[in-house]
Amino acid sequence: VNTADDELRKKVFETDCDFLIFEDNTPVAWIPQEKVGRILELRDDLSDIMLNTIEDMPIDAVAVKINSEKAITLDTLMQLQRVISLTDCQVVIETETNYAQSELQALCDLGISGLLVNGSENLAAMKGNVLNLKSPSKRKKNKTAALLPRISPQSTEPSGEEEEDD
Repeated sequence: VNTADDELRKKVFETDCDFLIFEDNTPVAWIPQEKVGRILELRDDLSDIMLNTIEDMPIDAVAVKINSEKAITLDTLMQLQRVISLTDCQVVIETETNYAQSELQALCDLGISGLLVNGSENLAAMKGNVLNLKSPSKRKKNKTAALLPRISPQSTEPSGEEEEDD
């Protein structure tokens, strides 16, 4: 939904759908309050501060577009991890590409919640790959805190009897 046409807004609210995808310039009045999932399509140029504010917005998830002409790279995973870490909400990927099983597994292990597949050319193959995914790697779960070295403080207790002054 990317226009401010009131007639279109009424049609959208009357339509029986599971979710709506909004851009960040969508008027708040257009965002339904219930019955439908609300997904914010993220721009590529959002700062970390703006990403941090998303969890307080009236949305249920964010959608991130992936360049459909490329394989998923480590840079792609790092960009997605940035969004996951800073938004603290469900993240879905918007794509047209049928990714390999290993690429989809990497997305799953990262914590991606779903895929929005544009077009139906590769939908059957993509569905097969998704259905064959394993549970996310346990190695990545519960990795929310940094492991830092710890230095024990020196003992403050006196080692012997104190000398008395006369």
